[in-house]
Amino acid sequence: MTSRGRSLVTFTTSEFALSADNSEPLGRGLALWLVNAVKAKGCLVPGLPEQEDFGWYFDFEVGEVPHCFVLGGRVELGGEITWIANVERRRRFLSSVFGGRKRGIRSEALVLMNEVVRSIPSVSSVAWHVESAFDRGDESQGADSPLAP
Repeated sequence: MTSRGRSLVTFTTSEFALSADNSEPLGRGLALWLVNAVKAKGCLVPGLPEQEDFGWYFDFEVGEVPHCFVLGGRVELGGEITWIANVERRRRFLSSVFGGRKRGIRSEALVLMNEVVRSIPSVSSVAWHVESAFDRGDESQGADSPLAP
């Protein structure tokens, strides 16, 4: 089953804070932890997390359907990090250009990533958002589940 709606998740955790000496790129430890957690759920993860200018991403498959988890961090006043992540479909370049990454996201992929995110040590404030509302600056409509209306 495919989903239309809440594919963006925000959360906080004290477990993967900024390193005191800035020796590790922001999010690397969390991205590696997430890959291992997805693998532990029995899903194929064909590689390690890769870094981009926005943060980190890794590919995973649910029911042989390729998806991508895109992770970035927003450092708040006081140093707390709000993690912002998207579940997307993995697509070829041309399809991505025409919005293919946002179409055909499997509900099972969203449920999987909800379970994985909620299992992060010291996680709190988990909220699933409609990406278009979030992009407009509306973070007040977050829900407990990616399948919420």
